[in-house]
Amino acid sequence: MAALVDVLTVGIALHYFHLKLAEPLPEGGIGFRGWEAVFVFALAAFYWIGPEWALTATLGKYLMGLRVLSINGEDCSFLQSLKRNILRFLIDSQLFYLVGFAIAMTNPRRQRLGDKWAKTIVVTAATAPQMRNQSSGV
Repeated sequence: MAALVDVLTVGIALHYFHLKLAEPLPEGGIGFRGWEAVFVFALAAFYWIGPEWALTATLGKYLMGLRVLSINGEDCSFLQSLKRNILRFLIDSQLFYLVGFAIAMTNPRRQRLGDKWAKTIVVTAATAPQMRNQSSGV
């Protein structure tokens, strides 16, 4: 459900920017070229990377009571968020996230391939403080 909220949020934002920034293309239709394309792609990518790094959750994860942490219980770093989201776009989101779901179901921590590479885990908001306390030795 968190992924659905996030995809809808990004989709609405992309639709808005498409209406405001898209221009006619020589091959027909309308779309983005040059810096507009880079801006829109960067904005979409930052939607997942920025909040997971700064707040440990995207809007969808926050609303569903989920947080992204390092497997040692610390907050997700920028590099970890970048890694997990690179593989989200390339592999885990394929076939409407069925690839990521199938991979997550094959391991006890329920990690997608991106989580395994980034050494992150998605936990409930209630579990996050306990994991942080374990990492700090409290």
